[in-house]
Amino acid sequence: MLTPDSASPTYDPYEPRPSFVQRHANAIAAVVVFALTIFLAVGSFPPFKAPEFAYAMLVPGIFWAYRRPPFKLYAVTLLAAQAVAWTILLGWLHNVTWLGLFLLGPFVGVWIGTWYLAAWWSLPRIIGEKQITGGLALIPVKKLKGARFLVPSGLSVETKAIGRGTIMPVISL
Repeated sequence: MLTPDSASPTYDPYEPRPSFVQRHANAIAAVVVFALTIFLAVGSFPPFKAPEFAYAMLVPGIFWAYRRPPFKLYAVTLLAAQAVAWTILLGWLHNVTWLGLFLLGPFVGVWIGTWYLAAWWSLPRIIGEKQITGGLALIPVKKLKGARFLVPSGLSVETKAIGRGTIMPVISL
């Protein structure tokens, strides 16, 4: 026979229970990102006259990628959101057959959605890394002795030498 003490030694009846939002944070984020992605993608095209939405269309998915959700949930959410958005957009054209609409819409949506998967993969590798601009590192150099141009010689001025060589790092307290 189990007593209340031996049934679960870590159970604390007074411990605060997590809220609904805390327990289902990933699912809520998926629904919000799904809805915002569809709304911004469809709203940025001509019949809705809000081209400014195109600037913000990728923000929900990229911000969610930065938060590192489970890959499968992220992939399904954004691929489905893009498939729905592009099916709606292609339906607006009216020149697409029903078969073409339901084949081409998801295909284009999945194609666009793969960019979100690239963001999910690359963001953790980019965040916090040193930025490299290419080429050799710049070495601080002391001011060099002034140079004279050969032509036109009448307009040249010789400057006073200030110093030559590289600057040595010095710690002064």
